[in-house]
Amino acid sequence: MNWTQLIQDHHQRHHPHGHTKLILRDGASDAELDALSATMGFQLPEEFRELYRTHNGFGTPSSDGPNAVSWFFLPLSLIEEKTKDATSWIQETHPEIARNFFVFMDYRCGDYSGYFKDKADRNPPVICTFEHELYEFDASQPAEDFLSYSWSSLIVILEA
Repeated sequence: MNWTQLIQDHHQRHHPHGHTKLILRDGASDAELDALSATMGFQLPEEFRELYRTHNGFGTPSSDGPNAVSWFFLPLSLIEEKTKDATSWIQETHPEIARNFFVFMDYRCGDYSGYFKDKADRNPPVICTFEHELYEFDASQPAEDFLSYSWSSLIVILEA
């Protein structure tokens, strides 16, 4: 799989005028991927490992400062923090969902996408999007109201 080309093509589709630079990080090592997997208690799907061996995150420049990056696919070093940010919204009302959500995409608006290991224990797990605007801080709210099953694979995301 040519992950670099998929990412570049995705970036071109979403930034067709070429005014926004693509920032690609070098790949992560198997040791770094294994460490994240152990820390998060989540078996990383092979597709995720392949992409991250090629590029440990990608994004665009941010207006937050001269070296700031608006990460679309998060570097491994930010995944634990962003997963906590995303799941802090739902931890009290939907703790099982919070425990099973593994964030790797940040929309920088309070919405996040990542793997969700549901009761079907799908392998690879489904990729969901948490939409904070739809979340009501109510334990009786069905998860389907704020957590949408979005994509079947990372390739599908990058081809969109």
